[in-house]
Amino acid sequence: SVCLRDDEPPPWLTQQQIIYNDEYSSEGDGQEEAVQIQGWVTRLAASLLDTQKRIQKQTNEGGSNNDDSDNLKSNAIKQWLQLLPTSLKTCLPIHWSEDILQSTECRPLEMAAESAYFARGGPLSDLSASNMTQLEIEHALDLVQTRACRCSSTNDGGDETNLRVLVPVFDMINHHYDPNSEYNREGEYIVVRAMRDIEQDGEVLISYGTSTMPVWRCLFSYGFVPSVDEMWEHNVAELVLKEEDGGCQRFEVSPTEIPFGLIQYHAKKDDVDNVEFT
Repeated sequence: SVCLRDDEPPPWLTQQQIIYNDEYSSEGDGQEEAVQIQGWVTRLAASLLDTQKRIQKQTNEGGSNNDDSDNLKSNAIKQWLQLLPTSLKTCLPIHWSEDILQSTECRPLEMAAESAYFARGGPLSDLSASNMTQLEIEHALDLVQTRACRCSSTNDGGDETNLRVLVPVFDMINHHYDPNSEYNREGEYIVVRAMRDIEQDGEVLISYGTSTMPVWRCLFSYGFVPSVDEMWEHNVAELVLKEEDGGCQRFEVSPTEIPFGLIQYHAKKDDVDNVEFT
């Protein structure tokens, strides 16, 4: 009951009849990403803004209602909101300057950040009806982008529905490629269960899914670079080979795969007709 849900947006948003695809998704060949912001992002950000405004109003008035359960819920949400970061602008590439993005020398990241920046125009406009400042709206979008989770459920007819939620405290569980825990929606609860024994004082870890692969996408989506102490097949490094004329060739290399284009490039550079694998 303290979760913020994307299927319960405030009235001031639903009156605008928002029509979007549904989330931060990307389409392209892996080199140039066309980022779209799906509708649930706007709806969930609206719920967060509305909750922040309601809690702030209650705090300013210094009063409470007569319903103890509502008071308990409001106090729980208030404590959770106080634990959230006050800004994510230094973490998320969508806010970085062009110079900083170029310094990463990661073309897919540059393209994704630029595309996402312009794609935010619609949500920023629609969320202005909240009467919150643009900084507050942008921060709500940042929080939703980095902390929401998707919960699937099946109705009586057998149809699967996806619900996006912000879950207090759960949203602070960190990511790992080899998680020791998993979460599911069980009835009206979000339940986290250990997949194996976790040693005392060990960290509970879940997987954030395919949006963390390759590593640059994790930085783009969540604002951090995951630990690379261990090698994973989906880890990808971008190899940049600079030409004498100032141009460059870019190839993505994983621990288990070398792109054929890279082999062709070297065969051509070395004037080799046949490349023998060893």
